[in-house]
Amino acid sequence: MQHKLAIGLARWAVMVLLAACAGAVPATAPATLPVTAPAGDPNAPLDVSAYKPPIRVACLGDGITYGVGASGGWSWPAQLDRMLGDKWVVHIFAHSGATVRRGTKHAIWDLKEYQAALAYQPDVLIILLGTNDARPPLPADKAAFRQFYGELVATFAQLPRPPRIFCATPPYVAREGAGGITDASVREQIPLIRAVAAAHQAGVMDIHAATAGRDEWFDDPINPNTRGASAIAAAAYAVLAGQSWQGAIPRPQILGALTRPATTRAAAPVMDHVSEPGYRECYALMASESELAPEKLAFIRQYYDRSLPDYNAHVAQSEAQLADYEAQRQAYKHATDPEEQKLYLDYRNKSRAAQVELATYKHAMNARLIALLPPENRGRFGAAWVRQIILDRLAAVAAELTPEQQAAVYQICSDAGDAYSALTTTPERSAATQAVYQKVYDQVLTAEQKHRVDRGGT
Repeated sequence: MQHKLAIGLARWAVMVLLAACAGAVPATAPATLPVTAPAGDPNAPLDVSAYKPPIRVACLGDGITYGVGASGGWSWPAQLDRMLGDKWVVHIFAHSGATVRRGTKHAIWDLKEYQAALAYQPDVLIILLGTNDARPPLPADKAAFRQFYGELVATFAQLPRPPRIFCATPPYVAREGAGGITDASVREQIPLIRAVAAAHQAGVMDIHAATAGRDEWFDDPINPNTRGASAIAAAAYAVLAGQSWQGAIPRPQILGALTRPATTRAAAPVMDHVSEPGYRECYALMASESELAPEKLAFIRQYYDRSLPDYNAHVAQSEAQLADYEAQRQAYKHATDPEEQKLYLDYRNKSRAAQVELATYKHAMNARLIALLPPENRGRFGAAWVRQIILDRLAAVAAELTPEQQAAVYQICSDAGDAYSALTTTPERSAATQAVYQKVYDQVLTAEQKHRVDRGGT
């Protein structure tokens, strides 16, 4: 999940803000269990059985978390998402250059990724910041770093349902980076981060130790490459799961959907394309939102388990082909020779066709899964499905919606549940979602909010 995915989007839980306002949400709205760390052990692994899946993990960070230096789909949060499996969903809230200290050009406090992470109301929060705070002369003011880092942790600890918070130490710096960042200056941040974590009963992920001395994991001085990102993901996995990762890390299954942060997606009142949830997210919504009887859910889970390997294989093959077309297209992008220009157009057309084929396949697989839902369960599932898409489109203003606006969004999406879940084809779902979004846009948002949404949050 790339510009994580998200991710940027991100790219995404149902009820991101609606669950935050109990008075604005009907009593039947789903709720996540309160998240607390085991007494005396903030680093204890999560008890998955104590959560309602999918467990929402927010990764708040800078370019290292965004995926700068790693191949597309291979940022450390994207890899962590695939390692954790179906009961988890990992989203990126990251901005290149982000700092903990206030008053800098990219202070995390001033970025929309920070507000989006708060609105996401995660079950788990991983903070990986500090590398950009190691740029001279910032390291000299250690008191400010510790103060602002503590305030950052506190803002999430004060959410209605506080997440499990993990403070990650910045990774190793292979050689002096931009602005004079060195491994020595990064190491100065580590005891300060550990002190903040201890003061707030937060866990610690020692990313520096996991990457120290491995210069081959850094193609530039600061940002880990794909292998370095794998090491970070494995370190995070070990803390969350309580065991070491074994075997190869799965390949990306959904190009860009989990790694692109929702906040980077420009939203407009008329949507000519709808990026709906992926296959795994489709099943997760069924399991958590449709109130299926255990035996009916078991039947759908059996189908899902049987079809998932073929789905993954098909998507992996298609993405590999698409990546090859894109590489060839880029190779001839600036060609001046007429024959090479023809090759550029040829690979561009092949790339576009491959993207359409892949999107069509994903939509068709979702449709088959949706068709297994009994009619009496489709309305609730459909409402959750369209609400997830609509809230993603509203990410630019999600953090500032009033309780009344949140309730209106919930009602409009709920009213559309039965009709939307009955649709199967991509054009029909796109048109239906556009109609629901238009109602939200016209009936809920203020003129200023509409302006911000039209401009993608600027």
